[in-house]
Amino acid sequence: MNIVWKHLGFVISSIVTLTLESVKYLVTRDQLALVTNLANGLLCRNIFYVKFLQAISSDCQLLDAPSLEYLSQYADNVAHEPEEVDNVTLKKLTDNGVRVKSEGDEYLVANAGMVSLVYRGEVTVDNKSVDVAVKVMRNGIRSKLEVALEEIEALVHVLSYFPSLRALNIDAMFTENKTGLLEQLDFVKETENINVLHDMNKRIDYVAVPCTYPAFSKGCEDSAIIMDYLTGRKLADLDPEDKAPYSACLAKFDIKCLLFDGTYHGDFHQGNILFMGDRHSPCIGVIDMGVICTLTREEQNDFFQFFHALLKRDYDAAASSILRTSAEPRDRVETIIATDSHTVVSKLADMLKTVVEEFGGCGVTDINGLNNVLREHGLRLTKLFCKVQLSLALAEGVHRGLETERNFIEELDAACRNMFPTGLA
Repeated sequence: MNIVWKHLGFVISSIVTLTLESVKYLVTRDQLALVTNLANGLLCRNIFYVKFLQAISSDCQLLDAPSLEYLSQYADNVAHEPEEVDNVTLKKLTDNGVRVKSEGDEYLVANAGMVSLVYRGEVTVDNKSVDVAVKVMRNGIRSKLEVALEEIEALVHVLSYFPSLRALNIDAMFTENKTGLLEQLDFVKETENINVLHDMNKRIDYVAVPCTYPAFSKGCEDSAIIMDYLTGRKLADLDPEDKAPYSACLAKFDIKCLLFDGTYHGDFHQGNILFMGDRHSPCIGVIDMGVICTLTREEQNDFFQFFHALLKRDYDAAASSILRTSAEPRDRVETIIATDSHTVVSKLADMLKTVVEEFGGCGVTDINGLNNVLREHGLRLTKLFCKVQLSLALAEGVHRGLETERNFIEELDAACRNMFPTGLA
């Protein structure tokens, strides 16, 4: 409770803004005004809201096209101040042989994320010039992010007392995602993540992951990453006839990550994807690997069994898989399996059938729906299942932005049939 008192002003101002804008929307039904006012009103108070905007910027069933277009600016173009440019690190990189593009005495920012600024540059490798992306951490971002997360923690603590929000278990969701956000400050770990994903996909023609050049960031590994500069289009720049092939690439990459590699991108919003090649040879470029998650072989097998059943439309088997492998606490699960698993499995199966056949997706509302069923019986989804599902929800948002005829579940099914000639049997 002390943290709430410490940030009481932030908590009150945020709740007031959310309430007032919601009331305005109920009167005017102007969704674009709601989105614009919330973005402008909240971002000035806390940088954490950028992550929320990024998560929904790809697409959302609740938002219309003008609102989504407005939010797309937060995918990879987060505003920055001159004092956030780390000129000391950029000077070190220059001394290391990195030729960062500049105009006069000013380095040119190519992209801006919440944690870092990205510049274009060149390095010489084996007597050849290589175009690189120069990712440099924003000055002061560590302390800003720590304060921002503390403020949001206070807000979440208060909101968790609201009856309409208590069922969403937002306290636990925030705690889980807080760790992931802080991981984005570890550039040494991110460099390792990039190298891992690069090695896993270097022979895959529909995925491009940059190669890093650590020799050029020597002495500033904690604040800079030098990697291949991937050239591609953003989601908003794609022609309508180009979109379907990229959706297939996205689905294949998701399945490959989960069922083959056991390593997946934990922050796969549209700002972290480039659309490379063309409709005849599409390729998705994967960038910003601050949050990479891994699965054990046993966990991979559990998800394999779940997707196998779900894509076969065997909802009872999929529901049983969730109860056996993706629900907790385990002692309560064992008791239910021994006494009354049919009731829980039946309710979960009905929910899964609705998700697949009516909505064709796997968004956050679907996670909450499954959790609500489990909560009736003293259970909840495991953190792992929620993390994987949230990763897929971000990918699904990008898929919706691609506006293909297939829904996301159908696209995953097609990807499985393509990658597993005999299906997931």
